[in-house]
Amino acid sequence: MTTVLFRLWAYEYLAQLFDGAVEHLPDAPDSAGTSASLCATADAMRSAMIQSSAEDVLADHARLFVNARDGIVAPPYASWYLDGQLLGPSVQWVERAYAEQGLERTPDAGEPPDYLGAELEFLLFLTRHELAARSTGDAGALRVVLDSEKLFVLNHVALWLPAFLAQIHTRKPGPVFRAAGDFLGAVVQDDVRRLSACHSKPIASSA
Repeated sequence: MTTVLFRLWAYEYLAQLFDGAVEHLPDAPDSAGTSASLCATADAMRSAMIQSSAEDVLADHARLFVNARDGIVAPPYASWYLDGQLLGPSVQWVERAYAEQGLERTPDAGEPPDYLGAELEFLLFLTRHELAARSTGDAGALRVVLDSEKLFVLNHVALWLPAFLAQIHTRKPGPVFRAAGDFLGAVVQDDVRRLSACHSKPIASSA
């Protein structure tokens, strides 16, 4: 269960950080079973946040993702990288993925479905269901949720996130978002490895 709890922590606080809503990052849960490199990038992000002022973090967030004199540095929307435009066809794919889980974006959500924060919250939602299935030993429910994670990560997130992260790193992101980008990239790379192999061993094994 430990690595599931670590992913819950990662998705929750990465979603908040990229939404400009984190001033303090609590310790990660016990990381036994989590790769050393993933733990190292998490520690680097926490250290960067401790050493940076809230004002500097918010200024970097606004410049990178919200508004800048020469345009937004790294638009946090999947369709920008997959379709070359905002609100492109990939938005409909994301909406269907949410709808299949019984989720609907309300008209006053403020951001489109393919917003990075929304997609990380969706992965958080799926991981909570994964934890519940593992905790109760429900192999059928676990297989369903792992299939949903696999589809969303391999067929969508992993296709656009590298370009987004590369955009961040080329534009002086500041220490917090440089470290957060490294951690987010490491989390998704770990997800790709985990989900690509998730049917090669008993489905009820720990993540």
